[in-house]
Amino acid sequence: MALPSKQCPYIDIVVSFDMGWQKKGLGHTYDSISGHAFMSGARARKMLACMICCKLCSVCTVAEKVGKEPEEHECCKNYKGSSKGMEAFAALELVKKAYFDRGFIVGFIVAGDDSSMKALLHHSYEERQAHKENFLWQ
Repeated sequence: MALPSKQCPYIDIVVSFDMGWQKKGLGHTYDSISGHAFMSGARARKMLACMICCKLCSVCTVAEKVGKEPEEHECCKNYKGSSKGMEAFAALELVKKAYFDRGFIVGFIVAGDDSSMKALLHHSYEERQAHKENFLWQ
């Protein structure tokens, strides 16, 4: 691992990622309404980023039931889609947050064997070459 330079102010690190859900699933059921994701540094074992994903907002749901516009509120709903895809969505959001907000690149991610996460976080050699000024691994 190299130190940041003027050409590339980012460093790449190895992270560990996992997500938990608020509803216990049995077998292959993926129907939790919310979940929490954590990304930590693999070497230092320090928390780097976290995120809560939620598919429903009680204020919006009640307003929808009575046929009104919801009042001004801080809506917690930040995910649309299946609960199975929530882990991949959270992983991608945390990787993007690391790059744009925190100043580091996730060079390698240690996570569960989830094919949807692999597909979402995958990047090709051609993409890396096209943007190699932004990356330390080349």
